Amino acid sequence: MTGYRIPFNGLARQYKNYREEFLAATDHAMYKGQWMNGEFTDQFQRWLKQRTGKTYAVLTHSGTTALEAIARYYKKVNFVEDTAFIPTLTFPATANAFINAGFNIELVDCNSYGQTIYGRQFSGGIDKPGVAVGVGLYGETVDQRPSLPFVEDGAQHWLTDSNTASTAMAISFDPTKNLPSSGNGGAVVTNNRSIYDWVKSYFNHGKDTNVIGSNARMSELEAAHMMVRTQYIDEWQHRRRDIAEHYMERLKDKVRVVASDKKRHSWHKFVIDVDGRDKLRRDLGERGIETRIHYDRPLHEMPKYEHYKNPGLMSVASSLSRRVLSLPIYPELTDAEVEIIADQVRNHNG
Repeated sequence: MTGYRIPFNGLARQYKNYREEFLAATDHAMYKGQWMNGEFTDQFQRWLKQRTGKTYAVLTHSGTTALEAIARYYKKVNFVEDTAFIPTLTFPATANAFINAGFNIELVDCNSYGQTIYGRQFSGGIDKPGVAVGVGLYGETVDQRPSLPFVEDGAQHWLTDSNTASTAMAISFDPTKNLPSSGNGGAVVTNNRSIYDWVKSYFNHGKDTNVIGSNARMSELEAAHMMVRTQYIDEWQHRRRDIAEHYMERLKDKVRVVASDKKRHSWHKFVIDVDGRDKLRRDLGERGIETRIHYDRPLHEMPKYEHYKNPGLMSVASSLSRRVLSLPIYPELTDAEVEIIADQVRNHNG
């Protein structure tokens, strides 16, 4: 064992750095006495519209509820037999949102960078009813242009360019994300007025409409905390890029970085494709460096999804899932810690 410990995320450090601002925002929100749909909600929604370049934004309780609301909108306007084409290398929430909305799903393979491959994967052609879902895995920009209605699961990549072909994007502010909440949080952003009206009504139990809705709003307290973080997101993103560039320079002849367009990447995760992944992870852990695997199994290898049409065990996703490792990348890492991580990976004998 070494004398240092480098955690995988920096949430505790972030709070210590901005504690007084978080406490002041908490006090302001609580004293106002309007704990839902108040000034901080309005401020954050306006900020999101400006940041994403979208016309409309609706805050919600989580990225999952945001994606499920979009899925339910499409279920409402399409046929019961519709299929949602979902990347197989993603977090289960992507698939769950559409299954819970009543869609049949078809799991689609990826390339070696985790980018979804659409056209050749559609069974029966791309003219059947359905919706394609793009995931910017690890922060990769989504560049696909499928002919079906196209939705972005922007949980990991939303701080990069949004796909102009998509009709709506779901955002997550999970604590692990680049712009983290203090618990859960999400949003739907879109240029489509019909989607906006439906989603807004859905999250208010369909009040004054014929929508059968739900309640999944973000609280004023959470929105107040998010407005503190928005002041620093550009600084944090710049730091993430600096760390990613240092890793890439130090490890360029040692590992492959799972990122096809490194200039248009949010660096939500810094993921390497490496021989002997499990041994490297174990050895780094013994040296005090915490890592993660995103993801150790594609969806089609999980029993609850294996009966859906999928690319099979010989897929690129299956191969990639056995080789990828996520290294710590967050603004609160010190230069010394970044160097330690790079040195340990570079000098590892797999």
